[in-house]
Amino acid sequence: MKYSIFLAASLLLIMGCAGVDKAITEKDTGPHADSLAHKIMRATAFDAWQKTAIVGWTFAGQNKHIWDRQRNYSRVEWGKTIVIFSHTTKQGKAWKDGEPVEGEKLTELIDEAWNSWANDSFWLNPFDKLYDDGTERAYVKTEDGNDALLITYTSGGNTPGDSYLWITDETGLPIEVKMWVSIIPIKGIKFSWEDWQTLETGAKAAGLHKLSFVKLRLTDMKAAASINEFSEEDPFAGL
Repeated sequence: MKYSIFLAASLLLIMGCAGVDKAITEKDTGPHADSLAHKIMRATAFDAWQKTAIVGWTFAGQNKHIWDRQRNYSRVEWGKTIVIFSHTTKQGKAWKDGEPVEGEKLTELIDEAWNSWANDSFWLNPFDKLYDDGTERAYVKTEDGNDALLITYTSGGNTPGDSYLWITDETGLPIEVKMWVSIIPIKGIKFSWEDWQTLETGAKAAGLHKLSFVKLRLTDMKAAASINEFSEEDPFAGL
């Protein structure tokens, strides 16, 4: 994807002129961690997300997503390519320049669409995964006195072993995240989590993430409790 190339180049440029955050040395894996995790879930409207059957958004002006959380389907559109697929079976359909794609190329496009969804849905709402299997939680107090929750994914996803430090305001709403992830060469890199918006179902999502001059925007966000409320036609017809 074009945005991935731009982001990687931007991060390498920043790495040349910015210091790298120190690793976390003190953390509490006891009740404080669970207490903050639940506070974050309340602040980000976890219950409303559970009632959100379908959500759509555009990531970084590039990838247009429709995610049917109830049926576990996704539709991803970029450029002149459209892919619809099942997360469960990894089967689906694709069109490029309006023509159907088949065979090995179809498999490649489904994989590309799934990888885009895995990345882009993180920036939409990672907070319903705080208690996924293989997830470790730890409470951290930052140098600025903010509460922070360190999440480490020991299994699952594209990059098991990645860690995220969620820094919150007094209500538990995340205001920034520091990341130790394999796909980014800078360790402890920090993105803001801002421009919080309440979607139609009451679910909350941040529309802007900033790092220096790099800005990742989520636009066209829309959510519904059912496919009929979201669209007159089923975007996954034929799956």
